Amino acid sequence: MKAILYPIISAVVIFLGSYVNAQTVISTNFTNNNGSSMITFNFQNNNANDVIITEIASVTSTTGANTATLWYKPTAINQTTMAVSTANGWTQVAAQPFTGVPNTTTNIGQPMVTGLNL
Repeated sequence: MKAILYPIISAVVIFLGSYVNAQTVISTNFTNNNGSSMITFNFQNNNANDVIITEIASVTSTTGANTATLWYKPTAINQTTMAVSTANGWTQVAAQPFTGVPNTTTNIGQPMVTGLNL
């Protein structure tokens, strides 16, 4: 029995060792409490591996019930102000309610859009 189990366990370990996941956190340098209620960033995956976005977190100065809305546009953005709507090429991905915990002194975000698989 031992002679049979070792090759099976070895095969499972080798198989699991060839599939590795890594978690990466991407942060932006924004001015806390800037009053815009909007965060924009460009993201491009330049490798052969898929990237899956599972959560977006940010800082709010508002207490209580809020809704975070996630939009994307397949072309690069570089404006400091912009109108986000389907009329100018944006696609809404998610809208989730969250309870705002005010933070006006640090850049430590709270989860606002979770359970994503993008």
